[in-house]
This record gives sequence, C-alpha cells and structure tokens, in this order.
Amino acid sequence: MSTDSTNTPPQVLSHSSSSSSISSMTKEATPAPCCHICKEEVDVLQEARSHCVDCNMYLCARDAKIHVKREPTHHVIDLIGSSAGNNLGGSGIGLGSHLLEQMSPRTNGNFVPNSMSFGGPAPLCQRHHIPVNTYCGTCKKLVCSACAVEEHREGHNDVNMIAKIEPEERSNLDKLLTNLRESMKDWENSHQTHDNELELESSLIEEARNRLKEEVKAVCDTLRQNLQDRQDQLFADIDEITKTQTNYVKKIIELKKVSVDYMSEFDKLHEMSGYEMMERKLTRLPQTLQAFEDLKTFFKYLTLDEVHDIQLTNTEIMYIQRELKNLGEIVKTPPKQKSAKNTGAPSSQQQQSTPGTTSTEPSKVAMNTSSSSESSSSSTSVTSHPYAPFSMEFSHVATIGKTGSDGSGNDQFKGPWDVKISHGCNCIVVSDSRNNRIQFFDLKTREYKGSLKTSKSPRYLCIEPSKDGNDSLIFSCDNHAVYKYSLPKVLSNEKNLEPVWVSGTPKKKGSDMNLFTEPAGVALCKSKKINALFPEAMNENTILVCDGDNHRVKVLRASDGKVLKTFGAKKGDDNVQLVQPECVYVSEDDQIIITDQSTHRVQIVTRKGDELSCIKIIGKEGQSNLEFTTPRGLAVDETSNHIILCDCGNNRVQVFSHVTEEFKRNFGNEGKDNSQFNKPTGVCFNDVNGELFIADYQNHRIQIFK
Repeated sequence: MSTDSTNTPPQVLSHSSSSSSISSMTKEATPAPCCHICKEEVDVLQEARSHCVDCNMYLCARDAKIHVKREPTHHVIDLIGSSAGNNLGGSGIGLGSHLLEQMSPRTNGNFVPNSMSFGGPAPLCQRHHIPVNTYCGTCKKLVCSACAVEEHREGHNDVNMIAKIEPEERSNLDKLLTNLRESMKDWENSHQTHDNELELESSLIEEARNRLKEEVKAVCDTLRQNLQDRQDQLFADIDEITKTQTNYVKKIIELKKVSVDYMSEFDKLHEMSGYEMMERKLTRLPQTLQAFEDLKTFFKYLTLDEVHDIQLTNTEIMYIQRELKNLGEIVKTPPKQKSAKNTGAPSSQQQQSTPGTTSTEPSKVAMNTSSSSESSSSSTSVTSHPYAPFSMEFSHVATIGKTGSDGSGNDQFKGPWDVKISHGCNCIVVSDSRNNRIQFFDLKTREYKGSLKTSKSPRYLCIEPSKDGNDSLIFSCDNHAVYKYSLPKVLSNEKNLEPVWVSGTPKKKGSDMNLFTEPAGVALCKSKKINALFPEAMNENTILVCDGDNHRVKVLRASDGKVLKTFGAKKGDDNVQLVQPECVYVSEDDQIIITDQSTHRVQIVTRKGDELSCIKIIGKEGQSNLEFTTPRGLAVDETSNHIILCDCGNNRVQVFSHVTEEFKRNFGNEGKDNSQFNKPTGVCFNDVNGELFIADYQNHRIQIFK
C-alpha cells in the first residue's frame, strides 16, 4: 500500500539535535493530518485519529479498527488531546496544552497495559506531528522541539533535549527509588507490615470480631438467663402469695359459715319456750359470739378489696434501661506515639532531589499515624463489665484545669479537694475548695456545666444515685457542717436554692452528738447488713461522715441527715479506734474502709453481731509499698476489690487489695507533668469504663487516667 507525500509529517528532530536546530523551527502550526485510506479510496479529507508506525500511515477511527484487525502485529497508536494526557502518571511533569499520542490497546492476548509497556517510541505532538523529545525544567513540562522554540524561550533557562539529560535523570531516579525501597523495607520491619503479616492481621481482626461477638453474646445470654430466672422466681412468688390469699378467703368463708350456723339456732326465737330460749342463751350464744369474734380477728383488712391488692413493685424500668446502655463498650487502642527514627522515612539528604529532576518524597507517601501523647494505652477489648475486672493499668488521658495555675474562671481551680461522678446527671463534680464553690463538668465532653456557691471550703463529696436520675449531692465543709442538695436542681441553676438538709451547726464546732469538728470524708452506705444496726434508718440508706478532730465516724439518715450513731472515738470504743479519720468508703461486700491520716493507715471495719468491729489494718508510715504518709481520699474497684488510695504526703497513688492485702502498683511522683502530683487528695473510679479521676490539689487540676 503506497503513501501520499501530502500526509507525511514534518521532519522529526533526533535526540542529538542541537539547540540551533530547535531555534530554526518555524512557529507556524502544521495542519492536522488526514486519513490516508479515506483520501486514497474515496477522496475525502477525514481527520486522522491514529497512526500506524509500521506503515507510517495516518488513519481515521474506522480505518484504524479495520487496520488493527488486518495487521494485528502492527504498532498503531492513537492521537489524543491534552485532556487525555496532561500529566504523566502522577509524576508532577505536565504536558500543558500539547497534544500527544498514546499507544492504543492491542487486540491480541499478549497485550501488556500501557503502564508496563516500555521501550516504544515517544508520543507525537498533535500540533506539530513530531515526537515529544524536550524537557522544560522551568515549568516542568515535556514538549516537542518545535513547542520548545515557540513557547519555552524567554525566561525558560532550563530547556534540554531528553536524550541529553536522560543518563543523569535515570541515575538520580534510580538512587531515589533505591532509597524509597530501603525506607519501605525499614518501615515494614519497624511496623511489622509485610504482606504475610498484613494477611495475618486481617485474619486476627476477623478472629477478634467473632470473639467479641461471642463475649457480648455471653454477657447478654447471662442477662437473659438472669431475667428468666427472675421471672420464674416472681411467678413462683405470685403463685405462693395468691395461694395464701385464696386459702385466706376460704378460711373467712369457713369462719363466716360457722357464725351463720350458730346464729341460725336463734332464727325461731319468738316460737321458743322460756326454757328453750334460756338453754340456748347459756349454751349456744357464747359459741355464736366467739365464732364472730374469731371471724373479726382473722380478717385483718378494712375492706375485702385489700385481700387481692397484690402489686408488682420496684421494677424501675427506666433505671435498668439506663444501666443497660452503659453495659459494655467496644473500644479501640489509639496508635502509640511514634518517634522520627521509626517512621520509616528517609533522611533529609535522601529526600533532596537534584534541580530539574522528578521527586516524590517517601516521607509524603507514608501516612502520619502518630497520636497524642495523652492517648490511652489500653488494649483492644470489650470494656470491662461486672464479669471481668479492670486491669488497674492506668495511663494519663486528659486534664481538667490549668496545671500549676490557680484561678476562679469556669475551667480553673484553686485547690480542688475531691472529685466524684454522677451517671444519672451525666456530670463530673469537683469541690473547688479555696474558691468556695463546687464545679460541674459534662461526663463525656468534660465541658463546664455550672457551679454551686458554698460555705467555707467544700471538701469531700458523695453522690447518692437515684433510680429516676434525680441524684443527690452531699458534701462536707470547713465550717463544721455537712450539706445535701438535689443535683438536678443545682444543675438547672435554680435561684435561691436551699439544701435538702444540713447536719451540724455551721461555724460551730464541738464534740456533741449533733456537732462536727472538721468533717471530712462522706460516703453512701447501701449495705442492708450494716444499716440493720440502725433501726431509725427505717430500711433506707445512711450517710457516713468522718468527724475528723472528734476522731469518729457519724452515721446519718440519708433522707433528713439525722444522726443515728457514732463509732471509732479515740477513747472508749474498743472495737474501732480512729485518729483523725479522713475518708470513708462502703464496699459492696459490706466493709467500711477508712483512711486514718494521723496514724498513716487504712482500717477495715465490718459488722460482727450487733456491733461494728475493725477486722484489718493495712499500712504504716513510710515510703515503701503499702506504706503511707497522710493518706487521704480513696476509691474501690468493686470488680477486683482493689483500693485506689491517694498517698498524699508521698505524692503518689497506691493500688492494693483490701481482701488479700496484696500490693498491685503505685504511680506518680512530685511534679507538674502528666501523671505527677502535688498533694493528691481526692479520687473517683468510674466503674462503667475504668476511668480514674484524681484531684491534684496544689497543681490546681483534675487528672484523668484510664
């Protein structure tokens, strides 16, 4: 098949062409080529879309398809515009408005995609129909030599033939790729991200998915079984009570029938003779009267309706639903803090590229997965629940307040003494002692919610939870009194809010039963075993208050603050002897745990018979494990029976078992950094998610650990 000279493209410059050859190129654009076959056979000037390198022939789209089928081994390339190829594979080198050719897919089965096909001719500039053989380093574009003359002369000082810079570029790129491969290898070794390890990790994630679902299912199955057991028990109780009441009614019917039968013997009183009347009066009438008395005595109700008045109480569906929402939480470990040496990125020298070269920095390829230094270090797991104890491994996660800087702003403290949380009101409560106020923060976001102005220096706090969410706040003050408030009313900023009750006489101290001298720790006692010692508690909760300088603990009725009993006086109480009790806690296993600050120890008190007795003493003055200096606030993880104690004088927190007296760990030392303390005084443990709150008194902050 012959070719037409009119369709032959202009002379192509070789890679060795000099810059003078480039300068001699004309600025006039050459007309677009026409399809050779259309012009030869039908004398139609059809714009060419492809070019056969083997035949040196331009083809329209239709004839190109036919030619590829007829000559499957020929190299046919498509002519494309700038919209199809203005950037070479993301290299950062643009093609601008230059129109290039790209290889079209072969129809045979051995075709390799363009990105992996190498060694072929350079694409053609559609504008000048010559190969792209020049690189403009100024604007980082690949152009043909004609475009270089026309558009890349003035102000473009780095214009070179590709053939001239090819060896240097290839060498630089090879070095960069070598460094990149080494960096990727180091990164794989450092982060254990080899292909086989990634595949293994995917399988481990799937295993974790199945395991977690099984754990959740086990918890829920247990709850369902507990509910079923409870239902069965309630049904049995219903059957027993209704059977008793049914027998009760039958007995009433029987006694009433006896009374009626006796009464019937007097039905014909007016027909009786005098003898018959007197004889029945003497013999039958006493029996009739007694039968009726027996009936009245047996019937204990005012009306018959009360007999079947049987109700289901204490269901507290809303409370149970709220607790179920907090049962379990799926948490993911945040990435640990990475140092520059293990990021797998090349050095700064490796990242530098020679001017005029293509550079893809490895450091920008890698994803930055570093996290805050305050990230939790806990492992991926279902958050601990009542069936699995927390690990007691704590890491600092957050701070409320400004470290080392006291103040009276909404997010500042001046000597925070204690901290507690209320799940019912979703808040963190802090006694801002030297600001004479109590501050409240959102439990989840930790944002400021409000404050309560108090009498002199509020100290220890106590939350009395309510099943309907109306929790109560109880706290001691340095004015020798203890106060109780409705927490929802406090949070609603109700004006002129009065306390529910006040125990003690504000600004008056003394040793009288109804007075305090330096009241300190406050604790809620829900133990039925302990509260049974106080008949006036009337089956309700009590409040225990450390009456510090009176060396005793007071028991108050929770509803009205009435003093029911005191114990632990320094003199005269052989069972429990306290010296400046500081903090108190009542555990779920009916043990009263008291920090005795002057003797630097912890006392465990429980009920023995009709008295409270000390059954264990833990600690002594010192700095070793299970030794304390001025112990203050304490909390207990009920899932593991561990005491978390503020060892105030040693500027640390100690963790140990109050059951086995086994030391677990301590953390913290004197300082202002995270996980350091300056007189820790108050502590609170969130038994829902394992968070630990510490009142860092002289650092004027609340530290949060998990």
